Order: sequence, then C-alpha cells, then structure tokens
Amino acid sequence: MESQRAHQAPFPKFKDELLLKASLISAFDEMKIDDPQLDIPKRSRELWQIMNSLEINLNQTKLVTCSKTLHHILPELVVPIDRTYTGSFFNKYENAFAENQDNTFIFAMETFATIARATNPIRFVGKGWNTCQTKVIDNALVGLLIARQYNIS
Repeated sequence: MESQRAHQAPFPKFKDELLLKASLISAFDEMKIDDPQLDIPKRSRELWQIMNSLEINLNQTKLVTCSKTLHHILPELVVPIDRTYTGSFFNKYENAFAENQDNTFIFAMETFATIARATNPIRFVGKGWNTCQTKVIDNALVGLLIARQYNIS
C-alpha cells in the first residue's frame, strides 16, 4: 500500500485503532460472502461505518486500506479492493475512491456476493494464492483484467 496513495498509519496507531474497533468487527466473524441469507446491502453499510471510522491510514481514502485490512480479519466476507484492478473492473477511478467511497464499497460487496453465490468460489480454496473464497474472487478479477489487457481468450 505504501507505494500507492494509501499510506498506513504508524503501527502503534494502526494496532490501537483495530483494538478499539475489535468488538464491532468481531460481530461479522461468522459471516460469509456467499451466504444467501446474508443481507449484503445492510452488512456492507455497517462495515463501511466501521471502515470510515478507522484511523489506520494517513489520508482520507479509506476504501483501499480498510478493505485490505478487513480482508485479513474477515477473509470469508471482505474482498480486498485496490485502484488498479478493482477500480478497472468497476470502471471507477480516482473520484470513486476519493468522493464516493461508501457507495463504491457497497456496490462492490453486492457484486462480489452475486459472483460468490453464482460461482461457488470456495471449491478453489487451498490452491496457490487461493487462500479463501474472497481471495479467489479477487484473483479471478485480476486474471480477467490481465487476460483482457493481453487479449488472452
């Protein structure tokens, strides 16, 4: 993240912020992105409130830093979001990541849940970089965009 525009807060501040929000985050522990009973719009709004309140980066762009952080804490629920691949996938660039972060996150979560429910990504978990179903979705998105870039069919 440091090489991009999302600069992480110093580790003590980062750790303290996560500890401060631990009980709020832990309420999502058992949730999975492919659960057909999960109210994704509602849960996404709740997650965004937590993300927006976290002071774990040194700028106001919470979307990238917080989604990547929560992906490691809630790996079955949160897909990591970045500007390069996720931004390209959704045709959203700087303005979405700076001005419409909440709507971008909610839309991304709804889209990722639709993908997870339709494709059963959990069947690919455990192979290489596919450590959990949300990482499978992220890897597929990256692969799709790389294939398009190089016109791979």
